[in-house]
Amino acid sequence: MIKLLHQETKGDTLKLFFVTGDRLCRYYGDMYFREKELMKELGGVRPEEFVAAAVKRGKEYADMEKRLKNLTLELMKAESEKLIAEAKASLAEGAGGGIVVYRRDDVGGDFFNALRDAIRQACPECLAVLAWGSPVATTTAGGALGRAKTGQFMVIGPTDRVESLAPSVCMALEGKGGMSKYGYRGKGNLAGWDELVQKLRLS
Repeated sequence: MIKLLHQETKGDTLKLFFVTGDRLCRYYGDMYFREKELMKELGGVRPEEFVAAAVKRGKEYADMEKRLKNLTLELMKAESEKLIAEAKASLAEGAGGGIVVYRRDDVGGDFFNALRDAIRQACPECLAVLAWGSPVATTTAGGALGRAKTGQFMVIGPTDRVESLAPSVCMALEGKGGMSKYGYRGKGNLAGWDELVQKLRLS
């Protein structure tokens, strides 16, 4: 069996590229078409340059990931400063007992762990309810990703206040979780988030 891969014409010469034998046809055929697909994915890079292109893309990805991490850290610092100021003002005025709420769906658990630590260090008497989830695939009329329907949440602050508030948060978010030395953390239905925020701000 002979498998013709492709042919090239140059002047009066016709070059035929083929493999023969069942196993060779199968393996080399797969390799050939995989090579063609890789060329498309790598923007027309020739096979002999695949390794260099892959190394370059890997470095670009690592650099981008590092920049994203730094930007996320800057965002966390800015957001924590606002929340801490809000919590301290609320605590001083007796309005809401120093409770702050915050939700963001375009960052993950690492962001909120750092946010939690910043709040606990700067305002240990303050109470915070934080939540996040992965954006859904659908988009809004403005082109933004839709809000997550499910996600994670945490309640941080003095242990007695956290234990008192956590059941209400779980009920509002139809969630489950547990206590740790960092506070209460669980998973739930974020569809109830806005209603929970209103209740907490009126409490």
